[in-house]
Amino acid sequence: MDAARPTLRITTLNLLHDAIRNLEPAWVERRPAAIAMLQQLAPDVLCLQEVSPRQLDDLRADLPEFEIVPGVPTGGTRLARWLVPLRPVARAWWGDYFAVGERCPILLRRNVVTPVETGSFALDEHVPRVAMVATPHRVTWVRARVAGTTSEIVVHNTHLGLVPWRQMKTARRLAAFLDEGWNGTAQFIAGDFNAKPDSAVLRHLRSDRDGRPGFQDLWRAADQRVGPGATYHTLPWLFGRPRIDFVLARPALRTVRAEVTDKVPGRIAPSDHRPVTAEVVLA
Repeated sequence: MDAARPTLRITTLNLLHDAIRNLEPAWVERRPAAIAMLQQLAPDVLCLQEVSPRQLDDLRADLPEFEIVPGVPTGGTRLARWLVPLRPVARAWWGDYFAVGERCPILLRRNVVTPVETGSFALDEHVPRVAMVATPHRVTWVRARVAGTTSEIVVHNTHLGLVPWRQMKTARRLAAFLDEGWNGTAQFIAGDFNAKPDSAVLRHLRSDRDGRPGFQDLWRAADQRVGPGATYHTLPWLFGRPRIDFVLARPALRTVRAEVTDKVPGRIAPSDHRPVTAEVVLA
């Protein structure tokens, strides 16, 4: 980190919960590739989603250079009453993700980013009874000091849902929470938003609200972009290769470089998502 012009490297990655049945190799096979990629990216702040208790223990063992803010489990998936008979099937498919949800931890590089205060915020106040399937969502956040700067940063990490009719309600509650806590300090929100760059969710987060500036999409704002930009690669013939993972920030910060990192040739992919890394210049 240049003391004259301090920068911050922040990475987000949906790690793929090890209990969810999917098309990717098991976590025991993906773990070495994931750790190698994360060490290669060398972020100062690392935001992960879909982390199980077992994966959290592995991260503590494999990445001792980071202090981990684990966050709070999001909670179990809720089914409508008429779907309750399907609970055994859901448990078999999702494992303990169905019962307790996921964690969205924030990892801070020791001696570079020092936590001052941490917390967690629930994005779901009330789920309508008509909802067939509802997965709770939370924000993990940390206020921290960065070596070489005189100011603090606040980093938020979350995993937003897929259900279209709940996306905007969740986005508005997220924006309101971020706005309430903003005092001009550099504020970051990163994660898997399950929404494309020009979706209503991203437009709302990027828009100005009540005199507060909207968030900047650091991939779009970067002086240099490396990689294809696509972050989700499962079933491309069905979903395409969308960019649904983001690092956003306000006020506007110079982003010198942003990268979407593909898997190492010849090795398995660490996840069904690709990490996004942004390097920003701090004031």
